Amino acid sequence: MNIKVNNESIEYELLRKGDSYLLSYQDLSLPFQVFRYGNDYLVLNIEDNTAIVLDVYKAKNKIVIWAEDEEFIIEEISENETLSSHEVIENNIKSPMPGIIKEIKFMENDIVKKGDTVVVLESMKVLNELKSSVNGYIKKIYIEKGAQVGPLELLVEIEPKED
Repeated sequence: MNIKVNNESIEYELLRKGDSYLLSYQDLSLPFQVFRYGNDYLVLNIEDNTAIVLDVYKAKNKIVIWAEDEEFIIEEISENETLSSHEVIENNIKSPMPGIIKEIKFMENDIVKKGDTVVVLESMKVLNELKSSVNGYIKKIYIEKGAQVGPLELLVEIEPKED
């Protein structure tokens, strides 16, 4: 099977035997079990008996996993997906995690520069500045101040401008 993890294509095989799984990736094989742990998941490595707690959120056709302070965005690769269509998505601002919109610093048709803070998102009592990754203009704003958003939700569409 093929998936993308943080925009990197990964080919893997996942086998299930009873309540255990075997994940094969390149030359690695990892036997593990998964348990529900409150609202999270506990992944237990069977070989060395280590455990990792995962925060898992589903968002449209993607899954966001937080493990040991690292974020992984997992999505299936469609057969007709092209690199150029993915690059367009990178211009947009998406919510990296669930939260509440505290501030929108621009309006539609405003010009933004790479690095400008466009949206301020509060998540777990922390304010996160979501910045433009390109020079361009605000084509569409999909949220309003005070809105609750989920992970990977499209917040602002930015049309890139050639320099």
